[in-house]
Amino acid sequence: MKKVPQSHGEQLKPVKIYFDDLKEIIDILKTTCKQIKIQTEEYLLDDLNELSALKKEILHSLTITGLNPYICLDMTPYRISLYINEDSPESRGLFEKIKEILVRRRRRLASLLHNPILQGISLPITIWGLYNALKMKSPFLIFLTGVSFLLCIFWWIYGNKDRTQRYTIIIPKYRIESPGFLKRNKDSIIVGIISALTGALITYILTYFFK
Repeated sequence: MKKVPQSHGEQLKPVKIYFDDLKEIIDILKTTCKQIKIQTEEYLLDDLNELSALKKEILHSLTITGLNPYICLDMTPYRISLYINEDSPESRGLFEKIKEILVRRRRRLASLLHNPILQGISLPITIWGLYNALKMKSPFLIFLTGVSFLLCIFWWIYGNKDRTQRYTIIIPKYRIESPGFLKRNKDSIIVGIISALTGALITYILTYFFK
């Protein structure tokens, strides 16, 4: 009797990773895998350093595959998956080390940006607030709820685009070579501002109508 090998895979949260992180992943695979394949949407690379030849500041798709044992990290514009076809101690060790890197580079505010429950709740509340403001004919409340409504629409559009087209953000440069703080964290700043403003306005609207 022989035990049938079990596979294991996980869908991971959105990430923003740099060349340093990719190199660390490759180095981990080299300790065990006999062959490594690196592939973008258009090219099969012989070496990770060839990423610079693509002349792209940002990539949203990259697949890294290790063979013997088999492990695949598939990063796409709308999903990130990590998979091993045999859940052995050796393969699981590789899996957990690579997962640790991806968790470390997780775009934490993206979870808020992509949250369908928050988006679903905020829009009806602002519509309800706008309706009542119009009934009360209060210019201030109409302005306030109107701004909240526009922010919710922007949040929905930006969040949907980020979730379906920018889930993976790969910067093919060393982290130390990347742009300054504001440019590097532009997405997080935008998400933070939208979330803070929307939350504050919705809280004010609910407090005003239920006081």
